[in-house]
Amino acid sequence: MAYFLQQLASALPIAALYALLAFGYSIAFSVTRRADLTYGALFGFAGQIFLLFSDFAWNRLWLVLPAALAVGAVSALVYTLGAGLLIGRSIMHRLTATSANTVVVVSLGIALVLMELSRIVAETRSLWLPPFLNTPVTLWSDPRFPVTLTVVQLLNTALMLAMVVAGHLFLVHSAWGRAWRAVSDDAGAAALCGVDGRRVFIAAYGFSAFLAAIVEFSRPPITALWILVPVWCSASRCCSLPPSVARRHLCWRRWGRQRWD
Repeated sequence: MAYFLQQLASALPIAALYALLAFGYSIAFSVTRRADLTYGALFGFAGQIFLLFSDFAWNRLWLVLPAALAVGAVSALVYTLGAGLLIGRSIMHRLTATSANTVVVVSLGIALVLMELSRIVAETRSLWLPPFLNTPVTLWSDPRFPVTLTVVQLLNTALMLAMVVAGHLFLVHSAWGRAWRAVSDDAGAAALCGVDGRRVFIAAYGFSAFLAAIVEFSRPPITALWILVPVWCSASRCCSLPPSVARRHLCWRRWGRQRWD
């Protein structure tokens, strides 16, 4: 029984993540009416920008950790939102107005461009992210098999579910939400009623990109709320050992008993 409860508890953060991802995707899908791979590319693009700018702020600007993470988060939001608005205004809106079926093919090309752009900027290197807020919280006290989740998993689950509820309320009760539903149902009829379908389309695409960036920051312990500390820099700053010895120590903790000569 405890093992079953643990599996259910472990599924909650993943379920909340996919719920927010699906919510953001549905906003863009409602105006394109076609499968769009750009959303997933923006999701990964946001994470890469977050890592790159946090790394730059931590290693080059020598900011304290909260400030470095804030720089990365703000930069990722700005770049992802800007990319989403640009793609929605300059590409997707024109395609849906002329040849909607080309959205699928063009979105694949956009995804490749964003992936390769991130790889080139990162110089094909890996950034190291040790866990953060990973203290276990006991949900079911069983001496033989306690059911636990980490602090970051609980925070992420609550944050993502709250964003889904807040987004739903915004779409239901706001004027923009009513315009979005009108354009989604019938863009021609909405235009006859005075709704600017182009503006709603671009805003929907930007809102979708914004949620993709938020989801990337709120991923469960794989990458969410993790401290950006590349191996060689963290070893030199945070350890009292000489840099060469500290690097070997961190590598040993990461990969186990191997020789690092």
